[in-house]
Amino acid sequence: MNKKFFACVFLSIALMGSVWAQNKAPLFINLASDGHRASMALTFGTRQLEQGHPVTVFINSEATRLVSRAYSKQYGKQQELIENLLDNGAVILVAPMFMHENSVSKDDLLPGITLSTPATGSIYLYKPNTLTLSW
Repeated sequence: MNKKFFACVFLSIALMGSVWAQNKAPLFINLASDGHRASMALTFGTRQLEQGHPVTVFINSEATRLVSRAYSKQYGKQQELIENLLDNGAVILVAPMFMHENSVSKDDLLPGITLSTPATGSIYLYKPNTLTLSW
């Protein structure tokens, strides 16, 4: 009987591990900074995505320049990180209000960037078990 009990416990733990791997908490990154702080946020998001967490990055304030081809010389490193995130399934939202303030044109956005609206932002921010971080 002890062997069956331990076999059941072992099997239960093994199955729970696969369930946990499939249900990783989503991560919502609020990114308002540029430069080194942005690199840290984007790298952190990349590592979480590699671990199976769905990642959404909400770009606002000064960070809106990161998603504009017009600023590719200044933010080339960050744009590579953004493109990598997009290629691996992350969602990158940008706040239109800050685009205007930072002279970022919709036509200059990197491919794959989504203009945020209250509705689209809510879809990702309020998913069950979503964790948020801000930079």
